[in-house]
Formats: sequence, C-alpha cells, structure tokens
Amino acid sequence: MLLICFYLLVYCLMQICCIEPLFTSQATSTSGPSHPVAAGLLFAMASMSKILVVALRPALQVHYNRPLTGDADTLPLLAWHFVNIRITEGERMTDPVLLFARDQYACFLQVTCCHGLLTDKFVM
Repeated sequence: MLLICFYLLVYCLMQICCIEPLFTSQATSTSGPSHPVAAGLLFAMASMSKILVVALRPALQVHYNRPLTGDADTLPLLAWHFVNIRITEGERMTDPVLLFARDQYACFLQVTCCHGLLTDKFVM
C-alpha cells in the first residue's frame, strides 16, 4: 500500500500546481490542546485534473482522491479553514474543512478524527 501511495504521489507531484498544508495552530488557543488531526500532517494538493489530501504521519497515506472538473483553462484553488460545527443544541466541534474550487465548481471536504482515524465528509 505504501508503495502505491508513493508512486501516486510521485506521478501527481509532476503535475501539481497548488499545495496547501493544514496549519493546526489556527485551531488551538494559547492554552488549549492541539487538534487531533495535527498528528497527521495533512496536505491538500491539486493538479489540473485531481485533488489529493495526503497525510504524512504516522505513515504516508492518501486520504482523499477525486477528479477535478471545470474549465481546463482555470487553475484550481485550495483553502483550509477550521469551522465550528454544531452537532446538537449544546454540543459543537471544530474541524478542518477544505474548500477546493475551479471555474464555477466548488466543494467542501470536512476532515474529522474518530478514535485516532481520519475520516472525511464530502459536500458539494
């Protein structure tokens, strides 16, 4: 599996036009603990045809891979934001959300950490 991820990254890095790392310091206050996603060292990468979200720790792993649609004459845009998400009336959580866009197409990807495993929720 690691070998497949490595070859996928090498192939895609030749075509990458945008890289956006997730800085978890945005989600931590000066006294609070770091976000659980901080252990993963996440990077979002966009080529002219794909979006990848890659974790470098504890092992190299591609967490999200999706073809990118839109006009090929426009460059893709990537942006991470920490968003307060309301679960119930009194319960909220803060998770990183990746916005990726190209032409008139925009999508959101919420990354959560459950029991030490990274999961994602895709919203168009």
